[in-house]
Parts: sequence; C-alpha cells; structure tokens
Amino acid sequence: MDISKEHFEALVNNSREAAKRSNRRSAAVMIALRVLGLAFVAGAVIIVFSLPVGVIVCAAAALLFIALYYIEIHSEKNDQLSLYHMILTKSSFAAVSKYRSEGCTDGAVGQLEAVLDTETDPRRKAVLGDMLSEAHILRGERYETAPIDEELIEEDRYFEILSLFHTLRDNILSEDRASLSYSITAAYDGISEIMRKNETLTDDTLTAAKLIDAEILMSYFREDYFRCVEYIDTRLSCGDIFSDGKSDSPYFFGYIILKIRCLYYIGKYDEARRLCGDILPRVSAYEFLLGQAKELWELLN
Repeated sequence: MDISKEHFEALVNNSREAAKRSNRRSAAVMIALRVLGLAFVAGAVIIVFSLPVGVIVCAAAALLFIALYYIEIHSEKNDQLSLYHMILTKSSFAAVSKYRSEGCTDGAVGQLEAVLDTETDPRRKAVLGDMLSEAHILRGERYETAPIDEELIEEDRYFEILSLFHTLRDNILSEDRASLSYSITAAYDGISEIMRKNETLTDDTLTAAKLIDAEILMSYFREDYFRCVEYIDTRLSCGDIFSDGKSDSPYFFGYIILKIRCLYYIGKYDEARRLCGDILPRVSAYEFLLGQAKELWELLN
C-alpha cells in the first residue's frame, strides 16, 4: 500500500480547495437568498399598486428562493459525504471542531461522548467513534471502539478499511500484541486486499490517511523503523487534513513521539534528541504524552 508523500499532499491540498469552494458557494447562495427575500418583500409592496405585477414578483422570488435553497442543501450534503464520509449536524460539527482545536482534553472528549450517546446515524457514529478512540489512546486510556454497521461497510469501503484499522491498531497497542500477531496480520492483509480490488480508493483523502496510519503501525510492529519514519513524515507533511498549515494537535504529537522512538532504535540519537527537546514544551497540556516525551528525553540524555 505505497502512498507517496507527493500524492498525499496533493490529495490534502485538493480537499482543502474543495472545502474552500464549498464555503464560497454557500456564502454566495446566502447572499442570493437574502436578495430573493428582499424581492419577495418588494413584490408584496408592489401588490398594493399593481396586483398582477406584485403577485408575479412574489411568486418568482419564492420559487427561486425554494429552488436555490434545496439545491444548496443537496450540494452541501454531497460535499460533506465526499470530504468526510458523513453529513455533519450542528451538534456533531461542534464536537468535531472542539476535538480538532483542543485535542484530547476533558472537554473535547466529554462533548464527543455526549454526541455519540444520542447519535443514530451509522456514518456519524463511525467517524465520531474513530475520533473518540484516538482521543482516549492519546490520554493513555483503553477504549473499546464500537463495531461499525455492516450495511455501512458494504455501502462505503472507507468504513470497511476503518473497521479493519481499528482491529489492527487496538491489537498492536495491546500489552498482549505478541499473542495477537495473527489477528494483526489478518487485519493488515484484509486492508491490502481491499486496496488491490479498489485501487482508486487511494484517491480519497480520508482513506489515504488511514492507509498511511496502518502502514505506520504495521511497520513499527514489524520493527521496520526506517519505513515507519518515512510514513510518519508523509502523515505529518500536511498537518490537519481539513485546515491550513501545520497542526499542533496531540494526534500529531503522538506520531512525533513514535518517530523519536524509531530514530532512537535506528541510532539517529541527535535527530531524536532535537525532536524530543522541541516537543516537550508543546505537550505540556497532555499528561500521557508529556510522560512519554519525558521518558524519551531521559533515555536520550
């Protein structure tokens, strides 16, 4: 499942541009809807002076308003499915935004949990559940990821990959991973088989990101630390997928800490020490990550 840094960066840039285009279109539609609303009011005033003209203006404004409104809703849903594999609601958008801005804080985790407790849509449950499991791992806590809906797995291969990734990740992170090597290999082979049959999936940004995550974990599990570092660099090259610039989220700090471990194992102590010194003050708000970074700093010094 080779995904080059150049390909991944192109996917992320395209996703960012698509999100910007969607936002610009929505802003333009909102302006148009306000104009049509004013046109309707103007038509109502015109009725006082000319009933037929006023009725025509009101009817035309109302029809255009309704048509444009529903076209925009449809377009926005398609955009969100394309970018996120789910349609955001007000509550889920707030939870996702808080998680992306704060990471694995008590507030962000609590809000994700609250939304998931009442969520019924299988797509949002799967995506939000994935975020919540990440947050718990970054806090050094065990978390049982809920199974993904079987119908959803058949409908969208991204969720089949996500389900196998959870098995791969959770078994590798387990204290008994040595005894789970068969399950780990089976999950990785399952992901590889899906990709062999659906090569175009690498052109989907979220799928590509999960494939890179799988390669990072599997390379580490196989003690192929050079390959692990290569894929970590690819994953970190774009920061948060749907925001501009580099990310300061604990999700990426977790991978930097893993990179430091790999650099230590392959004997690149100076680079590992430099990275560790850089990250120590940046993870001060995250107890588990800070402990990991301090442990590595002591090891390297």
